[in-house]
Amino acid sequence: MSKGKILKQEKIHLKRGDKIIGSGQIKSMRTAKTNIEKADIGEEFGAVLSESLDFKVGDMLISFK
Repeated sequence: MSKGKILKQEKIHLKRGDKIIGSGQIKSMRTAKTNIEKADIGEEFGAVLSESLDFKVGDMLISFK
């Protein structure tokens, strides 16, 4: 997380450079082996998304309601 917060069930865009290359929704989030509902600035987490997206190093997830 670099800015703001992200909540489970929010919609997301996958951004590469200046282009949105995919969209989906967060289905679940975890930190270590604990399910979480949100992540704040500075927290690392794993997420399961509704769509299979082709992530690459440097890509950015942008969440919105």
